[in-house]
Amino acid sequence: VDSNFLQREVREAVQRGDYPRWKLCVQVMPEKQGYELPIAFDCTKAWPHADFPLIDLGVLEVNRWPDDFHSTSESVAFSPARVIPGIGYSPDKLLQGRIPLYDEAQFHRLGPHHQHLPINCPFASRPQAIHSSQGMYNGEPNVNRWPAYFPSLFGGFKPDPYYAPPPMQATGPIDAYPPPNEASDADYYDQPRQFLKATTKEDLLSLYRNLGASLADVDPTVMKAILVHLYQIDDTLGKATEEQIANFRSGKDALPGKQRLVELRKQLKNPVIEPAWAGASGVND
Repeated sequence: VDSNFLQREVREAVQRGDYPRWKLCVQVMPEKQGYELPIAFDCTKAWPHADFPLIDLGVLEVNRWPDDFHSTSESVAFSPARVIPGIGYSPDKLLQGRIPLYDEAQFHRLGPHHQHLPINCPFASRPQAIHSSQGMYNGEPNVNRWPAYFPSLFGGFKPDPYYAPPPMQATGPIDAYPPPNEASDADYYDQPRQFLKATTKEDLLSLYRNLGASLADVDPTVMKAILVHLYQIDDTLGKATEEQIANFRSGKDALPGKQRLVELRKQLKNPVIEPAWAGASGVND
């Protein structure tokens, strides 16, 4: 089995000059709407194109392969904290957690000077406010880099207001931002329903088959818990997935949607953990 077939296809395409290309687009939402809509600051939600149309920025093209794997792929340090002036951070809880954690991980993996590595310096720029003058991967002379903190009676670097991120709006105590309808059925299931409505018949059939293949060999309790969510999204999705599970396992026919949802919930109240499908005869066991 060629588990790296996708990477191999990209490499071979680049080598023969058939460069893979992707259109790069963004969606823009006024900040005021962001604090009103439940989809704005949640990375698991999609913005409807009808309300927030795609804006073309350009094309991403892969036209060469790394010459040296260590100095490029192994030394690259991605971080959402690296932004250009004018770009701020939203209250998205996942983003807020990742802003400090990515740099922390790179600090331990590559050292305090990982931003000085060529692969991490766009257009050969050099970060100036590195709060360290020693340590591994320090390729810069330690001249005029003391003190490495602010403020100090001995001078040193100072923050530049030009690079300050745009402020966020806040009313009342500052805490984790709770999106409207968070943790409600509407929060969990509305967008999957919209996704199904926008999906072609051929893609839906592939979705049913892939779900059935993935769930056919899992523990019965886990399978039933997932089916509860699928039925909550759409009866057809739940029933079609059960039918595909049955096809993969040569089991019994599935029950109709609403009836099956009630049955699954009853079974989950007193789940019995068994070896994965040991001795089971069908999805309704």
